[in-house]
Amino acid sequence: MCYLILCFTNILTMLVLIEFYAKNAELKKKNILLESENSIDPLTNVFNRGYLEKQLDKEIERSLRSSNPISVIMLDIDHFKKINDKYGHQMGDTILIYLSSLIKGILRNNDFIARYGGEEFVIVCPDTSIDNATILAERIKMLLQSNNKTIITASFGISELSDEINNKRKLIFAADKALYSAKENGRNMIVVAK
Repeated sequence: MCYLILCFTNILTMLVLIEFYAKNAELKKKNILLESENSIDPLTNVFNRGYLEKQLDKEIERSLRSSNPISVIMLDIDHFKKINDKYGHQMGDTILIYLSSLIKGILRNNDFIARYGGEEFVIVCPDTSIDNATILAERIKMLLQSNNKTIITASFGISELSDEINNKRKLIFAADKALYSAKENGRNMIVVAK
């Protein structure tokens, strides 16, 4: 009789554990889904600024450990307000989706793009020198010009982690400053942070 009670208790314990692990696995799946939804911009389907902030910290740490370069490209669609005013916000949304899709299509697996603001995007390029990031920006600029009959142009600012630009805030600031220099000097150009 004791043996039967012990067996029954073991079976109940196993059933409880199975149910616990099943619920735990389900919760993990939901958490992963929530995390994914919280890191993706719903319009453009690229990463959002929150993801950029967290992931860029990790990439900078990795870059410092490995002594490999890391570059950032910040780009902004030129005259985006005029496009919205002339063609409507739905056209503006279409342009944002088009641009982000175009860029995602040419990035390497370890690069990523994030929507930084309204029509501003940041591309993080691990293991990439500023010269190679400039080549990528040129490629994006040329693709835009060849694919849209000059309706859309973009300005680019590029920075690289260095002794002077040695943290996330400075890296983004340098790229942003270079971007605004491109805008002030005629737009549709690439400026590299000094």
